[in-house]
Amino acid sequence: MAQEKPILAPMNPGYHNVRFRAEIPAAGLPAAFGVVTACNPNGHNVANEENHQATETLRCALTAEKHFYFPVTGGSPDFSHAEPGFGVLFKSSEEAVSWGRRYQQEAVFWIKEGRVQLVPCDGTASVELGSWQTLAEPAAQKPIFHFLGNPHLLHLPKTALFASTKCPGSVILPTYDQAARWRDEGRCIISGFHSPIEKECLSILLRGTSPVIICPARNLPSRIPPDWLPHIEAGRMLILSAFAANESRVTAELAARRNDYVASLADEVWCSHGSDGGKLQGILKNRPSLRSDAKS
Repeated sequence: MAQEKPILAPMNPGYHNVRFRAEIPAAGLPAAFGVVTACNPNGHNVANEENHQATETLRCALTAEKHFYFPVTGGSPDFSHAEPGFGVLFKSSEEAVSWGRRYQQEAVFWIKEGRVQLVPCDGTASVELGSWQTLAEPAAQKPIFHFLGNPHLLHLPKTALFASTKCPGSVILPTYDQAARWRDEGRCIISGFHSPIEKECLSILLRGTSPVIICPARNLPSRIPPDWLPHIEAGRMLILSAFAANESRVTAELAARRNDYVASLADEVWCSHGSDGGKLQGILKNRPSLRSDAKS
């Protein structure tokens, strides 16, 4: 006689009406991530103290396994019921499900390119719930980012490097000397590394082990320079793009958006030269708390 399949308890319908409150990373919303919680295992409500301890246990496990994560609370539309959790840069929805099962959850959420899916942990079919912009509060105003490399570099103190394509000769060598000092100090440098001087600074930085974040003024490149690969594998390089897949050609408009993005992520700005009234001068003017160390 064929063995009868166990009857599964229906999933809590509240999952289909979920809303989110999140602390979006400074870089924006990842292009793909999972949302997992450790609260109320197996669908049974437990005391707040137990949920708090379970959340801390989950946080410690994510940290120990070197996942990039940020706080996300899922709840009912009025948040009368809420479960703290985390948005996590998992490699796939399957990995998110494995973490959900680890903490006895009925389901997890998988968000890709701004669309939210409910993914049951029992292996049944996932359900699309809608857009993150609709289901989250506050709605994400920052861009969706794509990346290759170590996203944990975003947590480091960062200096943004800007060098105009029209730098006078008097500032070139001082800029290279500054790049060498950053390299020796281990300072994390973020830049488009697009102008000739910026490219040479990147070459100087890569002769050491200081972390670098490269922000192209286009979508994430499909081919990575071979000399970058050891730095990516060592965890000291992040290639970060806030542009969509169809934005594949560098334009003046994308470069301007990229420069604003780079400056917004930095703790300080170092501009080797910017012509009066130029775009780089505008970045500094709009961010008085940041500084320019090199003089034109």
